[in-house]
Amino acid sequence: MARALPAAAQYLVFSPEPEQSQSSGPATLNWRTLQEHFVTMGNLLPSLAAHQDRPYSQQQQDIWVAILIRLQAILARSDGDHYDAMTLPLQLRSQLRLGLTNSNVNADTLAFFDDASYFGRDLNTMLSFLAHISFQFRVDEDRKRQQRAARRAAVREVKS
Repeated sequence: MARALPAAAQYLVFSPEPEQSQSSGPATLNWRTLQEHFVTMGNLLPSLAAHQDRPYSQQQQDIWVAILIRLQAILARSDGDHYDAMTLPLQLRSQLRLGLTNSNVNADTLAFFDDASYFGRDLNTMLSFLAHISFQFRVDEDRKRQQRAARRAAVREVKS
C-alpha cells in the first residue's frame, strides 16, 4: 500500500479529468500489480466524496462494494490480458454492467453508470485509474525487457 496511496493521490490531483482515461497505448492487466491500487482507490473515492459534502448513503455504499467485488473478479479473471489503455475503462465498464445485471444488483437506480452523476464519475475515475496503472505496468515491463535485451547483446558482444 505504500506506493498505492501516493499514486492514487497523484492521479486525482494532476489528472485534468480523472474520470476520463488519459493513457493511450498498450496496457496489460496484472492483478498482482493492480490489487493495492484497486483497494486504495476503492476506499479513497467514497472518502473523498464525503469530504466533498456528497457522502454515500448506506445503499450507495452497499452498491459500491458490490461493484468493487464484481470488478475484482473481472480483473482477476483478466490477469495478463492486453488492451488499449484508452478503451480499457469502457471494456471493464461493459463487463461490470453485464456482471451486475446477472447478479441482480441494480446500480442504475443510483446512477453509478450515469456519466453525469457524481457516482458515475467516481466509477469512471476508478476504471480510468486502473487503465492508467495497467498502461504504466506495460511501459515498465517493456522498459525492463529492453534493458535485459541490451545487457544480453552487450554480453554477446564482449564474448565475440
